[in-house]
Amino acid sequence: SSRLGFRAQATGGRFGLARGMVDLMEPGDGLCAGGAPPPGDAPPPDAGPIDAIQTPQDEAVQGEAAPESPAAKRARHADAEREDQAAVADLNESKGDDGAAAPSEPSETLEEVLAAWDALRPRAEALREAAKERRPRWATLCAEAEAAASLSAEALQREAAELAGRRYGEDAERFSVLPPSIARLLPASTRSPEELGFVEEVEAAVTAMQQVRQRLLEHITAAKARGDRDALRDLGPRYGGFAREVRALRDLDGAVTRRMSVASRRLAAYRASQEVRQLPERDLLDVPPSFAGYTKVLDFYRLSDAARYNFGRQFEGPQHFTDVKRNVAVLEAFDADGRRAFNGYAVSGIDAPGVRPDEVSCRRFQAMEVEDGGGETYSRDHDAEFKLCAALCQSVPANWRGRVVLFSKKPLCRSCADVVCAQLPRALPGISLEVTVDETEDGDAAGAAVNSAPGTRKLGLPPPASS
Repeated sequence: SSRLGFRAQATGGRFGLARGMVDLMEPGDGLCAGGAPPPGDAPPPDAGPIDAIQTPQDEAVQGEAAPESPAAKRARHADAEREDQAAVADLNESKGDDGAAAPSEPSETLEEVLAAWDALRPRAEALREAAKERRPRWATLCAEAEAAASLSAEALQREAAELAGRRYGEDAERFSVLPPSIARLLPASTRSPEELGFVEEVEAAVTAMQQVRQRLLEHITAAKARGDRDALRDLGPRYGGFAREVRALRDLDGAVTRRMSVASRRLAAYRASQEVRQLPERDLLDVPPSFAGYTKVLDFYRLSDAARYNFGRQFEGPQHFTDVKRNVAVLEAFDADGRRAFNGYAVSGIDAPGVRPDEVSCRRFQAMEVEDGGGETYSRDHDAEFKLCAALCQSVPANWRGRVVLFSKKPLCRSCADVVCAQLPRALPGISLEVTVDETEDGDAAGAAVNSAPGTRKLGLPPPASS
């Protein structure tokens, strides 16, 4: 069978399809006299609109033009070589096995394929303009992540100690505060909704471009089968040029990719360096029913044994709260004279941290079976809000009068909404109730406090179940 031959121009210290030209001719087919390229060859690789596109590798993190580092150049060349190898594999696969039937002619003309590619150019240009507008912001965020990631372990310890002192004063040693620089790396390690939307648009455009590129490959296969060397000399560079345009489009948000990589590596290194800490003998007290109280709970249990104090999907090692699956809630009650009658926190789940009411108090409320976010249905009698309501009734008499404030990090499910909004006011008719939910159903911050008289529907909460 025939072999696939190549002729490449050397550019930037490498040879390849993306910067050279593919010669799909039989072995022994020569070039023009003296080894010169045949007339009508593609223009030099630095010509054409695609090369005017500035990729993140060609731009410094700060958004200003800067010389490319040797490491970045090696990485860029390696990416280009992989793209070239993929293109070569496509071309090799297009030849078929020895003795196979000759491929049929493409169902569409070459002009139609090129027109389809040209039709995608405005879409690509719009993405380039969008990236140009966002690039200064991306560069700033990347620089901030690199600065935070560069801090030593000693510097991070000083950050944590200073923050703990401001939050908890003399009790600072009882808490394990996340260093601010590490906290800044958490959002930096993932794409924001805006960045995610942009990369989804890029991938959709890339998919459409790859489909057109595959249609061009059908013409290359057909030209190879009929031995049309002139067509191959024209189509080979086009095929490689299409690959370069696709690669440039994917590189538009390179600063975002770099930021995520830098942040993720530093977070992993920081977590790997931490050890399990023993919790103080004295339990956590004076937890305000607010986001500050939620933060206090996390600071108290951070780096504790995740196998013993479970908050989510981490079941061993130091607790880092990488995925707080369970809800955290805080409840506080004051009597008519302003004296605090109850203060407690709870984490959803059996044997979870926080209050543990007795069975008698729990039987005063009826939980429902409700489906969770993962599709599993179970009784909600171990939810944080349920346990707090039961613990409150265990602490005060039925005729107690006062104000009750409940903070919940996550939205109340249908069962907990019924317990809090309907069953608790029936158990304690003399209370006024205030509920604050920190997150909406989609996880966005809400922070809206709602005051209402007993028995009325709570804004932002599901209606009580009908009796």
